Amino acid sequence: MKTIRTNINGYDVELEIDSNEDPSTDCWVEKEGHTASLIALSHEGVLRNSSDYELKVPDSIIHKIEDWAYANGY
Repeated sequence: MKTIRTNINGYDVELEIDSNEDPSTDCWVEKEGHTASLIALSHEGVLRNSSDYELKVPDSIIHKIEDWAYANGY
């Protein structure tokens, strides 16, 4: 498994690529204790914390994160 991390406009992004599983990829986004998978973030536009509080992420940031993830093998 390969893990790539970056920070995009204050959002920590982690991309995991497992070339042994077809290949399989996962991408997670985190900021200030709020997290979501990239798929959930793309559909809902928010990160959530353990109390289910939502942190709205601007579309422009979501697009930057998606572009980075796809450029790196997502």
